[in-house]
Amino acid sequence: MGVNDDVVDNDPNFPGDIFAYVFGRSKAAVKASAASAGNVIPNCSGLNANSTGLFWVTGDCNLSNNQVIGSRFAPAIVVFEQDAHFQGTSHFWGLMVGADIERSCSGGSGDPYYVSRPGRLFGLR
Repeated sequence: MGVNDDVVDNDPNFPGDIFAYVFGRSKAAVKASAASAGNVIPNCSGLNANSTGLFWVTGDCNLSNNQVIGSRFAPAIVVFEQDAHFQGTSHFWGLMVGADIERSCSGGSGDPYYVSRPGRLFGLR
């Protein structure tokens, strides 16, 4: 793998509805699942290495330096409605899905990943 090979943009074979493809449910049903678990949250600041399961973030998901979300054996699924930003030594174990419009995410090299289609999927490690 080369730099940025973990994010593919503008793939014509990418499914049109990421929620149906990944979760087998609509976006509203996925949010309802997170809500039933009490996991609809305003941002990612309270998430940590013990956070596992499905979380729906209504605002930005900004991972600060040294913040860890999920773990190798207990990953997190985070759907975010706004922007996601990762700083320096932050780590995310699991799956991130952008719920709405255009998103960007800066990689460790400082080069941004740009995502221009709704419901894009980020598999970060």
